[in-house]
Amino acid sequence: MLDHLSGGRLDIGISRGISPYELGYFGVDPAGSRPIFREALDAIVAGLSHDRLTFEGEHYHYHDVPMELRPLQQPYPPLWYPTESPDSIPFVGGNGFNFVSLGPAPRVRQLVDGYWKAWEEHRDEPGRLNGHVATPKVGINRQVVIADTDEEAEALARSAHAFWYGTILKLWWDHGDHSKNGLFAWEGAVQHDTIIFGSPDRVREKVARTLEASGCNYMSCSFAWGNLTHEQTLRSLHLFADEVMPAFASEVGAGTPS
Repeated sequence: MLDHLSGGRLDIGISRGISPYELGYFGVDPAGSRPIFREALDAIVAGLSHDRLTFEGEHYHYHDVPMELRPLQQPYPPLWYPTESPDSIPFVGGNGFNFVSLGPAPRVRQLVDGYWKAWEEHRDEPGRLNGHVATPKVGINRQVVIADTDEEAEALARSAHAFWYGTILKLWWDHGDHSKNGLFAWEGAVQHDTIIFGSPDRVREKVARTLEASGCNYMSCSFAWGNLTHEQTLRSLHLFADEVMPAFASEVGAGTPS
């Protein structure tokens, strides 16, 4: 329905998940989640691409279920897969999923290089899950705060991070697990530009540096995060659209690297 309402603009994000505690609430052993995810994905794709769904797996069973509404994009909307795991890259790149990761740009570059290697090796294989997407987006995610001055943007980003830090790690902390603290800490975010903040000039420079270092052809930006107000988010978004994005109009989304 969303695909029709948006005129074929729907993309679908899929993922196995990263939190063992979330899976645990549903009685799922994280070590055994990969085959469950793969089977669920096969069932979803079958349902999206057929008028009736018949599927027999170890975990999911469907018999002749009518699929009354097919997506506007055929055979189904483009699929995205986010991951930081090198073990997932052969699967992600081999199928040509649109891909996004986070973390330091040099580390993402290793995943990107592995992605294109797998994509090239399997690009002509029939039956790939995302095979109808000719030019996949390979991206990096960044939280962004823009203001008129670097000092104002940093103050907003620090406040937003302090709030966000406690929410992103809540389940880990509830279980006495602090192993992920360093991954999301402010000091690391500043060092590796996983949070990009500043005036439009500074943000433009950092975006360019991030894209070059990561080898990505796409950037996914989070503007509404932490405790940023609606007005602060909109201001940041408008500054990005008006003063940052035009510099990359001919570069981002250009396709596979040469």
